[in-house]
Order: sequence, then C-alpha cells, then structure tokens
Amino acid sequence: MESSNDSLGIYTKLIHPLYVQGRTEAEIAKELGVDEAYIHEVIKESSQTRGDAVFHVVVRELERLVEFTHPWHSRLCALYILQTYLAELLPGVFYLAFVGAKSSGKTTCVQILTELSKAGIMLTNFSVPYVARKRSTLCSIGIDEYDSVVGEKKEYADQLLRAGYKPGAIYGRWDYQAKKAEELPIYGPVCLSFRENLEDALMSRIVSITMARVKDDDMVDRVIDNMIRDEKGLKAEVESFCDSVERQVTANGVRELADTEAFRERMKHLAKPGVLPRDVELGSIMTLISEICGIDIDTEMASAFAAQADFQDPESGGLGETVRDFWEERGRPDFLHLETIRDLWNVKRKSKGDKQVSQYAFTKHLRDLGLREGKELKKIHGGARVLRFDGESKAIELLAETPSPSALSTSQTSLTGDKVPLQAGEGVGEMVRELRDILRKSGEGLGSFTWDSLWSVALPLHVAEETAKKWIEKALQSGEIYESKMGVYKFA
Repeated sequence: MESSNDSLGIYTKLIHPLYVQGRTEAEIAKELGVDEAYIHEVIKESSQTRGDAVFHVVVRELERLVEFTHPWHSRLCALYILQTYLAELLPGVFYLAFVGAKSSGKTTCVQILTELSKAGIMLTNFSVPYVARKRSTLCSIGIDEYDSVVGEKKEYADQLLRAGYKPGAIYGRWDYQAKKAEELPIYGPVCLSFRENLEDALMSRIVSITMARVKDDDMVDRVIDNMIRDEKGLKAEVESFCDSVERQVTANGVRELADTEAFRERMKHLAKPGVLPRDVELGSIMTLISEICGIDIDTEMASAFAAQADFQDPESGGLGETVRDFWEERGRPDFLHLETIRDLWNVKRKSKGDKQVSQYAFTKHLRDLGLREGKELKKIHGGARVLRFDGESKAIELLAETPSPSALSTSQTSLTGDKVPLQAGEGVGEMVRELRDILRKSGEGLGSFTWDSLWSVALPLHVAEETAKKWIEKALQSGEIYESKMGVYKFA
C-alpha cells in the first residue's frame, strides 16, 4: 500500500473526479481497472490525511480573520464547521456561542462560521416557525445577539434550540388553513453570539468561546481582511472532504465506534474531576467528529472541558449570608456593587478550595435567591450593576431566607477598616471604579492609564500588587480593557 501522501495524490487526481459524479467504489474500481478493496483502502487512507490537512487550513484561515483568546478556540470553530456537514451521521451536535464585550468580534465569528457551514443562514430578526422550517432542511443557523430576543418568542426559541441538538426532535404546530398538524424535524447545529448569560438548559448544550477586542496594532488589517474575505474556495474544499467522509461512514458505524472500549477509555481520560455529564456528551460528539475525519484534538478537548466549567453552576451555598454580612459591615448602604460582592465571594470560595465563579454564573445565583432584574438588581448611572436595598427592593427579605452556612471565615476581620489590609482579590471592584472616576474627572472620558496610575489607586485600597496585575490580565482577556500601545491601557 502506498504512503498516505501517495494515497492522497491518487485520490485527488483519479478517484475524486469520479466520486463527484456519484460513482460507487465498485464502479470506480472497474473504471480504473483495479480491485475494489484497493480503492476502498486508498479512500480511507487519503481521507485521514486529507482530514487533518483540511482541518488545519480552516484553522489558519480563522486565525487570520479573528483574534482568539486561546488556541483551542479556532480548532473548535473548525470542528463545528465540519460538524454541520456530518450532522446526519452523529448521535447529536454541539452548539457554539461567542461571548464578549462590544466590538470583540462576536458577530464576525458567527458570520464566518455560517459562511463556511453547510447551507448556512445568518439571522438577526426571525420567527420561530421560520427557524423550524430552515432547520428541517438541515440548514446551519447563525444567530447574532441571541440574548436580545425577548418575550414569548424567546421562550419558544429556547425550547426549539434545547431540543434540537438530538436527532428525532420535532417542532409541532397546527396548520389552521390545511386543518392538520404539521411536524418539522429541528435537529441540527447552531452558532450564536450573546452578551448576557442564556437560559440554563440551553447553556448546557453550548460550548462557549470568550472573545477579546483586537489589539490596535492588528485592528486595521483584520477589519480589511474581513471586509474583502471570500470563503467560497475553502467552503468547496470542506464540502468535498465531508462528502468523501459521508460515502465511507454510516450513522450506525459512528454509534458502533462510540460503543467501543477504546472510545470509552479515551473519554474517561479527558473527563477530569468536576466535568459534568452534559460536557461529556458534547465532548463525545466532538471526539467522534475528529475520529471519522482523522483529526487529533485531544489537547483541544481537554482545554474545552476546562473552559466550559466557567459557564456551569458551581456550589452557591453561603452566598445569601455572605451578602447580608457584607451589607451589615458596610453600614447598611442603599446598594452594593455586584462586582464587589463577586470579588468578596470568590475570595471566600478560594480560601475553601472551591472553584471561582464567573460573572455569568454569579448573576444566575443571585436570581436563584429570588433577586429580580429591574428591582433588586439594577444598572445605575455609569453602567455599573448593583444590588439595591432601598425603596421597593426586597433584598433583605430574600437574603434572609437563605440560611445556608456562611462562606465567610470565622476569623474574618473588618473589610472596611483602613488599618486592616484586604486579602487577595478584595477591593478590586473599588479599585476599578475609582480608576474610572479619576479618568472621567480628568476631562478625557475613560482615557488611557498605565500600571503606575493603576497602582497609585490600588495601594491605598490595600489591593495586593499581584492582584492588581492579575486584574489587568483578566480584563485584557475579557475585553474590558485593551492595550493601545506597550504598557498603556484603555477601557473598552
């Protein structure tokens, strides 16, 4: 048998032109005057080699057009694209979502992936029946700013998407004109963007990618590259490869692969402690795609599992009592900044060895306590989000109904006394707000700042130097700030 490169050459020059005509392996073998088993082996060998090549071509193109914050992001995007062509072979699909601040490239990512996906269609405004009809034809749906969908339409859309990641899911409606029930299959992949966390059950079907703003040095080139991008050639290459995979692999064959001991052991190795069952299910889908395409993504899979943990629900015990105690120590103010509360709670969780909580999970936990958006949870002048204790707020009453053990240490000293240094992580919210206020009062809006100017704010608040530096790193990753030039930062 030839080497993999020889097989790829034979496939490209001799076999593929006949394949696209719809010829079977037996017909191709007869046409070329060789044994059918030989044709089968050449196709199998070339597919594995070609799969890795196509995968990395897609990855390179994505990285040319988009500023990703982690190497696994571009690879999972490429995997998603392949999935859109192979969905009928799979026991399920994963959804992909882009999360981040304004101007971080979320919309661009959804557009690019939709352009490269099978029968991709990009939506901004839509009706639920329209989405159902498009999904019934195995269109790959891209939805920008999904969290802006509200009301009854969002409830129905959430239900449709929650069910649509598994084959056999049906959208049912009564056709009044025809006077009969209409049932549409709604299984298929979805790629979307959002800024606020989505409904919990839907989030569990999603692999989330956090975006960051493009660095100023690269911004012009990336904007122009995206303005003039033409992905028709790359899409044709992906289509051709996936067509060859579909000719060799069946849905039953994929299920048999998933049932092998080797596959189970592989997934057990990837599923580290703390990984949830839903993550294992989505990870298994990704791994099956990589297997049938001949791609090695184990490293990316391990990173995906770890990153997805930010969007899951860590233990929320003690949050209500923590907030009550903090409010009492602060002298019962009319409101507390949510960022300050989360910083405090994460410090306490870290001291107990518990996982840190993302802003998305934290907001959900507050809602789980009964705190309501627009009532107890509000956005004030300047954009900061706060927990209110004044007026019509029922925060004190709701927090009093959460008697779980306090996350505060019994040896906790005052959080507000100037003579008591704050522990690592505490005071970060105050530091950021004071920095923003200083920049506003300078008359330059949210202008530039350096490490020295940040440190001059952090030091009186007893924020540790390491904590302040870590805030810069995290703020850069989340898109809250960006580096306009070496050592000079700006708020987004």
